[in-house]
Amino acid sequence: MSPFGASIIAAFVKRLAERDCTAQQLADHLGVDVRTVREIIKAFHAERLLHLSTKLPDRTGKRSISQYRWGFGVDYKLPHTTSNDYKHRKKDKLNPLRRRYKVKKSVSI
Repeated sequence: MSPFGASIIAAFVKRLAERDCTAQQLADHLGVDVRTVREIIKAFHAERLLHLSTKLPDRTGKRSISQYRWGFGVDYKLPHTTSNDYKHRKKDKLNPLRRRYKVKKSVSI
């Protein structure tokens, strides 16, 4: 390992020991590409040296941005969604006005 690689790993561990970070935040802090950080995360996670602390929502509202923490711990798991939740989500996508406005059916005489 080059001295540059060792200093990156040391800074990586120090940053995660201080606070929870996403891969993009770590890449910005270390000044390296996000793909490099993801490889380091994958290696440390395989050895159980860091764990997934939470999932943050992205700009679409889905919980897809992983936030990591240094040390032993149980990985964060998303709450289980039932098939009924998916059905409602699909209906809301097809008809976005459905939840906003409740239209009363008028009775014609």
